[in-house]
Amino acid sequence: MTHRIIILHGYSSKNRGDGLLVEESVSLIREALGEDTRITLLASDPDSFAHLSVDRYCSRPGRRGWDSGYLRELRHLNSYDLVVGVGGGYLRAGTVTEALKTALVHIPQLGAAALSRTPAVYLPQSIGPLRGGTRLAYAPLLRRLTTLMLRDDRSVTELSLPDA
Repeated sequence: MTHRIIILHGYSSKNRGDGLLVEESVSLIREALGEDTRITLLASDPDSFAHLSVDRYCSRPGRRGWDSGYLRELRHLNSYDLVVGVGGGYLRAGTVTEALKTALVHIPQLGAAALSRTPAVYLPQSIGPLRGGTRLAYAPLLRRLTTLMLRDDRSVTELSLPDA
């Protein structure tokens, strides 16, 4: 049986740290579930991950909104065996610009993962700062994930989620 896994919150392999996190996530999934695992990646710069043998969709909205393939994948998370949030530090709202970028690019993915019946595992995250009431909006979504791993004390303290 071939597993179907979707990785959310990819950025760009042009950013070495983010590229490495996606590559290591793909490697971890294949090591755990087999080389024949079918992986789909949602990323802001999906073409930069062409070297990986994964299906890719652009999560960054353009002038006409979001890519239709990207929206279709978000609507069909229940058809996957596992949702994986790649590790990193992208759920931030310390400034208005950060809050807007997070709202446009990452909250649709987090919301879809939280509402899906598919198990959702978010690899080690640095979340925050969350200012201007954003913690009240994000915390309920984060609570609904199957597993949320946090990688620093500030994230744990700011979110106060019992199972993170």
